[in-house]
Amino acid sequence: MRIWLTAATSIILATGGVMNANLADRQWSEPKDLGPLLENISIQHCVIGEEDGEPAAYFTVAGEPAVFNVVGLEDYRLIDSFSLEGADRAWSHAVASDGSVYIAGVGSGASGHLYRYRPGAGEVEDLGAPVRGHKFIWALAADERGGVFGGTWEGGHVFHFDADTGEYRDFGRIDPEEDYIRSIAFHNGTVYAGSGARNGRVWRIEPKSGERSRIELPVREEYADEIDNMRSAYHLAVAGDHLFAFFAASRVMLAYDLRDDKWWDETFTGVRGPVSGISSPDQTRFYFVSRSDGFVEIDLETRKSRAVERFDGAFRGGGWVRFRDEESFPDKVLVTVHGSGGVDWYDFESGESGSLPSLAQGTPTPIHALEMGPDGALYASGYMGSSGARFDPATREIETFGVGQAESIASTDKTVYWGVYPGARIYAQSAGKGELPSPRRAFEIGHHQDRPYVMTTGGGKLFIGTIPDYGRLGGVLAVRDLGEEGSGTGDVRVYPDIVDKQSIVGLVRHTSGLLFGSTSVSGGLGIETEAEKARLFVWDVDNEKKIHEWSPELPGAEKAPMISGLSLGPDDNVWGAMNGVVFVIDPESFQIVRYRNVYPDVTRYGRWRPVHLRWGSDGLLYSDIAGRITVIDPETLESLDLGVRSGLMALDREDNLYYVRGSRLMMISAKNNNEE
Repeated sequence: MRIWLTAATSIILATGGVMNANLADRQWSEPKDLGPLLENISIQHCVIGEEDGEPAAYFTVAGEPAVFNVVGLEDYRLIDSFSLEGADRAWSHAVASDGSVYIAGVGSGASGHLYRYRPGAGEVEDLGAPVRGHKFIWALAADERGGVFGGTWEGGHVFHFDADTGEYRDFGRIDPEEDYIRSIAFHNGTVYAGSGARNGRVWRIEPKSGERSRIELPVREEYADEIDNMRSAYHLAVAGDHLFAFFAASRVMLAYDLRDDKWWDETFTGVRGPVSGISSPDQTRFYFVSRSDGFVEIDLETRKSRAVERFDGAFRGGGWVRFRDEESFPDKVLVTVHGSGGVDWYDFESGESGSLPSLAQGTPTPIHALEMGPDGALYASGYMGSSGARFDPATREIETFGVGQAESIASTDKTVYWGVYPGARIYAQSAGKGELPSPRRAFEIGHHQDRPYVMTTGGGKLFIGTIPDYGRLGGVLAVRDLGEEGSGTGDVRVYPDIVDKQSIVGLVRHTSGLLFGSTSVSGGLGIETEAEKARLFVWDVDNEKKIHEWSPELPGAEKAPMISGLSLGPDDNVWGAMNGVVFVIDPESFQIVRYRNVYPDVTRYGRWRPVHLRWGSDGLLYSDIAGRITVIDPETLESLDLGVRSGLMALDREDNLYYVRGSRLMMISAKNNNEE
């Protein structure tokens, strides 16, 4: 039996008054769980160790929760898998001197935990939070005694786990200007840490004293323009007595002689990452992946390099394996794991290589973007996933396809557009029933932009607002002519600095042709905000200029960090949200003519993800304002809290309301009181 909720049952009237007729005429069901929309295999890193004397690969699949996998390589089988409760992924692993595998958990709660797997133990130990309140453990490096060093975000601390005592030591924040420690290496009793994300550097830490010093970078022609914006020292690796440092912004790798305390003269460009590379078993060579040449070998004595093997994709770590079949494999081969779980091996001596299919199971992927498409279906993308989904509300069938992590979705009558991170890339997909074509890459915004968090269409154009790259402030407005077919073949125009040092998270085109926009004070990760209040602006599309900008002064939103949710109402006014306030803008005078503080207890809401304002065919306004699923009467601004907490929602053509709970799609349906 379906239970229908009204104001007399469990719904809270947010205004504290009596509902008017429009709200009172409607009922909403209790939430129904429609299950996960997306499953993915998403792997960030792998290491190689041993199980009962046989080689094994270790990696973690992102999910709710993340799943740690143990794969036997000799007979290629999944030996075991373990859920990492409290973690949704792992960016790094390290094999200790005793064979234990440490796992750098990214916390699904407030703190990331460190985990340990002992081969043959049949379990994974939760070693707790190395630094409370730091959600990410980005990097790990094993010490010489079975313990491990690690680096964190948010806060940029380095820590040590002592395997003998089971205790942590926190070395504190390493780089006073950065809150990321993105990479860690250990060599002869000394720890090396790579910071980021604005202008990361390499740091030397003496564990006994805790003293740290910065290893100054040489200025080279290959990255001279970015020497003050290196983003992060994304990965560190040791080979022999040399430290290799990969920098994300310019895709360069430098080598540092640890005996002579001196950088090599050589600069290696076009490095693919995310792992800089790996030392040969005898510590005489170093291998990294070049975008143009695949695997490249560096001789540590002569410092000369040569391409040795083709490799496509991102290098996520691995290790060297000697198989029992010495006739087929006389030398140790490099084994690595792809992001989708497939295993590759490379014999650099013979030039032979091979691939094996993934043995890992996909895990439910958190839903990250959700919108109704032109065909009445829901389109969705996942967080840290490689696929999107189309959900048919009538049949509840799900169709999946590759698209990457979309931050926003918009559509015309025939085309769905996906705003994909990283690199602010825009994909286009023909919409409609039947088998869907895969989204195609349409263009990239560039201009140091990373996350297209809001998109809208109108007047034959696609409008995009962005969040900048790591360590930067200031999003852009991008506009593309879509042409008569709405397929997006026109030029792309990019307008930076619409609002100084703020990101654009709200856009709506008014029937007058003007574009209304709104901002967030936040920029990319790794940089502090400079503005105190978010702004509204009006953009003249035809003349390509801003004609008005202001911060509304409304009770309860005096210092709102984000204004978003911009929507064109049936009254031809522009509607928006900030903190717990819903407001209405007159499109001619640019004055706020009505507002209501729906949730006065919410005083600083939002960073990047916009609030959603969706208009039902019943004339009501549905929203996730302040992260609470709410129904608003547009005449009186009275509101109804449906008792659900979510920051992502959509509405179908039947006024069924869909919202997200992690990886699961939830639905609340509505009907009139006089319906059976």
